[in-house]
Amino acid sequence: MKPMTIVQIIPADGWCALFVEGAAEKRYALTCWALVEYSDGTRSIEGMVHGNDAYPLACSSSKNFSKYERVKGAER
Repeated sequence: MKPMTIVQIIPADGWCALFVEGAAEKRYALTCWALVEYSDGTRSIEGMVHGNDAYPLACSSSKNFSKYERVKGAER
C-alpha cells in the first residue's frame, strides 16, 4: 500500500466491508469514506474501518479485503 494522506471524509452510514479470512467471511461497519491522496499525487476514495488503535485504516490495505457492501435494510 502506498503512503497516503486523508484529504476529506464523509459518513458511510449503511455500508460495511467484507473481509475473507480462510473460509470465514467477516463484515465490519465502515467508519467513513475518505478521499485520499497517495504519495505519487493520485487520489482515490477509500472505505475506512477502525483498526486496533484509534486511527481508521483503509480497507484496501488489508490482503483479506474483498468488497464493500450496502447493509440490508439501511436507509438510502
